[in-house]
Amino acid sequence: MAGATGASWRDFRISRVLSSNATTKTICLFGHFGQPRDKTSQAVVILARTPFDASQLAWLSELGGDDLRSILHNDIYHYYHASIADRVKLDVIHPCTEKHIAKYSAHRVVVVRESGEDFRRITSPCIDRAREGTGLNWVYAILDGTKEADKVLAKDDHPADGFVMIPDAKWDGADVATLWCLAICRRRDVRCLRDLRTSHLAMLESIRDGGIAGIQAKFGLRRDQIFVFVHYLPTYFHFHVHFVNAAWQDLPSFSVAGAHLLDDIIDALKAPGGEEYWAERAITFRLGENQPLYETWRQHGRVN
Repeated sequence: MAGATGASWRDFRISRVLSSNATTKTICLFGHFGQPRDKTSQAVVILARTPFDASQLAWLSELGGDDLRSILHNDIYHYYHASIADRVKLDVIHPCTEKHIAKYSAHRVVVVRESGEDFRRITSPCIDRAREGTGLNWVYAILDGTKEADKVLAKDDHPADGFVMIPDAKWDGADVATLWCLAICRRRDVRCLRDLRTSHLAMLESIRDGGIAGIQAKFGLRRDQIFVFVHYLPTYFHFHVHFVNAAWQDLPSFSVAGAHLLDDIIDALKAPGGEEYWAERAITFRLGENQPLYETWRQHGRVN
């Protein structure tokens, strides 16, 4: 079963590959579930290989000659391709929109240096347009407890300083080595890092401390084993914070441009002149040409 309409996987037909990433071992597909092939049946499907389960390795002793193909043998080093049954995580967006198709398609990326004035003049109006309609309904459903209530790892019901933390959709929820959790603030007037002021310090500290306590209680990770960070630009414009296992060597989202540690954000707000720090400082980030903001920056002559 797949999709919001209960369509079968046997009905899914691939139209094209949107993108593929060898590092994250993911591939994004565009296709349709059944007929007619229109906007009601179109879907984006993301396939990702899941980590090995250390308790389920019995198959290794069952590999035979037909399952192995030698790639290279040099002295004591032997390399093979093994044919084994893959565990694959599938994410389905059905019916998807043009925004989803663009988001998961391969695209050119540029590096942007944004001043506070750039944000107010170019980026902020685009964010407000992005928040219109139903694009954040899934966030509000989590906050209201109508969706994913059984996945909540920690929460604070305070209307101004509270949050809800759940496993991130990119995590399988089982392998602590790749732990990735998401804390969403309850208040709806904070869109992103640029909106943070000293009045939000209590909220930020509540998210940091409550989120870490929830992870420690559930998964046993200490405070010094967790990266807590915010993206700018974020993938959606309702303020949220990421919690990941610091031992994750190939963390795909903690890149050179885009991640800001929450402790650093808090310290900057507490420093002299911190009230307007995140509103005014220049911030460098990646901007993909498939993002609506790219066209806005292009119209202002800031990207080609």
